[in-house]
Amino acid sequence: MKAILFDMDGVLIDSEPGYHRADAKLFAGLGVPFGAREIAAMTGANNIVIANLITTWHPHLAPRRDEIAAAYEAGLYDALRDEVAGLIPGAMTWVLRAKEAGIKLAIGSSSSNRMVYHVADTFGLTPLMDTIVTGEMVKRGKPNPDIYLRVCEELGLPPGDCVVIEDSPNGLKAGRAAGALCAAFHGTNRSGLDLSSCDMSFDAYTDEAWARLTEL
Repeated sequence: MKAILFDMDGVLIDSEPGYHRADAKLFAGLGVPFGAREIAAMTGANNIVIANLITTWHPHLAPRRDEIAAAYEAGLYDALRDEVAGLIPGAMTWVLRAKEAGIKLAIGSSSSNRMVYHVADTFGLTPLMDTIVTGEMVKRGKPNPDIYLRVCEELGLPPGDCVVIEDSPNGLKAGRAAGALCAAFHGTNRSGLDLSSCDMSFDAYTDEAWARLTEL
């Protein structure tokens, strides 16, 4: 393992509860249902993919696609800013441990530039990362592999030398499609999403989980 590629939401920060409340508010405003199907399909995807999903499910909303994408991102940013006060316990320990071991570090997130850099700057991650790639920096978001392929390109490493840490099916699909090994973090998976397509899984940033990660 030469690099760890962290997703952000649900992996470095516990943002999903606030995001789900913002999503529910958006869907209520649109007059369409929000439930398990929507959570499963949307988690880990960017605002463009999600606006496309919503207008596919509800074709009468198609003329409002751009408006929906903007409203979705704005709601998530407000939830992030107002509700997330720190990193998931143990996440920084892993970041510092990897740094000390000479393992390269990256964030590969579907979220917007302002959301990712709000987290990275606020919680001291920016100077520790070798690169950061957001959903705005690629043409296709997760579950497509573009974000992780861009990360690997910027690190100068083949995907097979990298481990992706993800908390969503969309993210794991992206890591797999890029050719990286995948570790599923279950610690924030309150919706019971299927995270079985991984090389290992863990639910806390413990010494035992770190040992298993380094053996992949």
